[in-house]
Amino acid sequence: MGRYILAPDVALRSWEGSPSTYIRRESARPMRLTRDMFDTALLCDGAHDLPGSAALARLLEGGVVRHCGPEESLTNWQRHRAYPCRVTPWLALEITDRCNYNCLHCFNAADESKPQEELTFEQILTILDGAEAAGVQAVLITGGEPLLHRSFRDIVRAIYERDMFIHEINTNGSMLDQDMIDFLRSMGKLPELKISFDGLGFHDWMRGKAGAERDALRAFELCAGEHVPFRVQMNVNKVNLPSLRDSLLCLADLGAPRIRVIRTTMTPRWQKNVPDGCLSWEEYYETALENAAWYAGRHLKPELNFWHFITLKPDSRTYRLDRVRCQPSAFREELPICPTLYGMPAVGANGRIYPCLQYSGTMDFRGVCLGNVVQTGLLPLLMGDKYGSIAHARVRDRLDRGDKCAGCRYHPWCAGGCPALGYLADGKDFLKHDPSACLFFENGWAERVEKALRDWIDLTPVR
Repeated sequence: MGRYILAPDVALRSWEGSPSTYIRRESARPMRLTRDMFDTALLCDGAHDLPGSAALARLLEGGVVRHCGPEESLTNWQRHRAYPCRVTPWLALEITDRCNYNCLHCFNAADESKPQEELTFEQILTILDGAEAAGVQAVLITGGEPLLHRSFRDIVRAIYERDMFIHEINTNGSMLDQDMIDFLRSMGKLPELKISFDGLGFHDWMRGKAGAERDALRAFELCAGEHVPFRVQMNVNKVNLPSLRDSLLCLADLGAPRIRVIRTTMTPRWQKNVPDGCLSWEEYYETALENAAWYAGRHLKPELNFWHFITLKPDSRTYRLDRVRCQPSAFREELPICPTLYGMPAVGANGRIYPCLQYSGTMDFRGVCLGNVVQTGLLPLLMGDKYGSIAHARVRDRLDRGDKCAGCRYHPWCAGGCPALGYLADGKDFLKHDPSACLFFENGWAERVEKALRDWIDLTPVR
């Protein structure tokens, strides 16, 4: 017999359909336990004497529980909480549409004709209360430029006061300074800052703001010097493509830990400002492969991701194909149609709820609304069928509707691809397969990557 207690960073949680899980603080990802292990963990509160058992041994081995010291007890955050909705550990929150840049591709640009919307601090508090009631652990803050919100610091404090944390802030970096970093550090573990940068010599043009490149480079230097986790997000298109390699070398020299290169999406604003500026998917894949192979041949440290194509990890000389969702041995029709949709609702500055932020611009342009959290509250929408039929859709839902995935030999690897990109291409169906994923597999890009990176280890083989 002995007394045991949950590890300091562990809490027990239950959601509808997932009644036996635990989370680790500042991770938020729920981890499943067997019912026997969960019931045992419920008694690991420092107040019960427990006999040895196989379940207890597994909990100790996994670092979920530990031997209890004198007069130790669980914190309020650690105690078991049950929620009435499906698993919802993350929330993406667009606190404002306002931005100090006029980005050529963005529907939140400062000179857009649509009204610039912003959630009030009181509305955000209500949303956060709903998030807490849904079991949200981590919040992504975005905009517009979120640091423009007059209550930004109060919003940050409100998140941490509810035993949640911020795992990412999307910013252009123009308002980032030492005082802001010190403030964020005072909240606990620093969130990752995702800072936009669209290429040496092109960033001012792309962002519609003189001095934007200078401010972004200054922000990178500040983050690197202060050991702030940050990721650089770089658009690539036909205009700025010549700067890609020099930009990657510059960012590596500045100490960027992670770099993400994304294909500039064909938004209505981008089509108006830069007609024919987008790379086709085939051109984008070619660009990604050529530059990934070039990057792999150099001794550069940053992790490099080409959106929806490949992620290179130079420290281990490994790579993952972003289009590979799983291996056939692990494929099941019960898998969520998208792991991001499942558990990370997005709320816009207009109060509308979206399956994810990638849907937001397209849905707003087409006048499609799944509900407004300002009007009804977050929890009722999370529990409703209108949002849930998309966010909690399974792979089998596509197959049951006769989608072309049913006859595709690559389906056990890709599971139909990104539903947001499918919706963008189709215009009507939220669960439509992603044609750019079809292009990736049917045109042999996995094999081309394997050939180009033969000295690296493929963690996602397609064979």
